[in-house]
Amino acid sequence: MKTIRLLQILIAVIVCVLLAFGVNAPPADAAGKGKGKGTDKSQEKAYGKKNKEKETTEQAETEEGDDQDSSKGKGKKKSKGEAWMPPGLSKKEKAQWEEGTPPGWSRGKKTGWGESDVPPGLQKKMTKKEQKKWKKERDEASEKAEKRIRKRDRKQNKAGKQEEADAESVSVAVNETINAGVPADSVEGLVRKAIDKDMDGTDIERMTRAAASTVADGVDADEVVTYAEKTLDSGMIGKDAAISIYKWYGQKREEGAKSSK
Repeated sequence: MKTIRLLQILIAVIVCVLLAFGVNAPPADAAGKGKGKGTDKSQEKAYGKKNKEKETTEQAETEEGDDQDSSKGKGKKKSKGEAWMPPGLSKKEKAQWEEGTPPGWSRGKKTGWGESDVPPGLQKKMTKKEQKKWKKERDEASEKAEKRIRKRDRKQNKAGKQEEADAESVSVAVNETINAGVPADSVEGLVRKAIDKDMDGTDIERMTRAAASTVADGVDADEVVTYAEKTLDSGMIGKDAAISIYKWYGQKREEGAKSSK
């Protein structure tokens, strides 16, 4: 009887211990979840930090690449808004155009002229007497233009270096344009108008070179000079007058190409 009683007490104690342990200890799945959550939070925190560091590195590399691209692009002209120049120019001619500014006449000794004062192309077309007359007309036109611009500069108190520079440029402009095949009287009239429009010698060189290059490509000299004078009358002076002549000829060439198709 006592033995049975002791067993009952022992069983009751064991049950109480088991119940007590069961209440205080979390269920196995709950314990696993709790542990998992803690691990997930740590992993998320570590991952977030690593990801942020990666983004920072990528951003720095991108900015560095942008800087490198920017430095590589320095000195290069943008295609948008790029300075205009006539099509069909040689490398040498392109080099003479400085950021869209037309070139003036180049200086230097004439090659292929021999002992003559007349360009080779005209030598073949003229007799000795005609060559002499042509040279006289060219020299007279140059002298008149030089006197005219000197008078203008002195009136505007530009005597000195400016006067000498303008006089030289105008003399070169007249001589070279006539050498290119434009009649002396036409050149003289065009340069006179440019001087009266207060263009300096450098811009007169640019304008006459544009006209001469157009004539050299086969456009009638009178037509070219007429257009150039209209350009000046419209108020367009300086390098803009030269560019206008080049563009006008470019348009004529395009129209001719279309009509020939």
